[in-house]
Amino acid sequence: MTTPQDLEQAIGAESADPNEQYELLMAKLAEQKKKRLIRWGIRQLILIVVIIIFWDESWMKWVLLAAIPLVIVSFGAIFYFDHKIKKKLAKTFKKV
Repeated sequence: MTTPQDLEQAIGAESADPNEQYELLMAKLAEQKKKRLIRWGIRQLILIVVIIIFWDESWMKWVLLAAIPLVIVSFGAIFYFDHKIKKKLAKTFKKV
């Protein structure tokens, strides 16, 4: 997770150009989105392996019914919140 200090260091506290700061923040957001998608993919691979291992258990079908909506929601959240953050940043930098 990016801390405010990391962002300040990446942007440069003395940098006065808002366009440069905006571009750096957008690049950082794209990098974070890529990392989140990689972690999401790894979690789904683990879920698939667990499902295959325990498929013969009667409770696994119920777990699968609960997991599918959670998978869809978490995948959608990655893109939705990324869009919301970019929209808010654009609005904020237009005010500056």
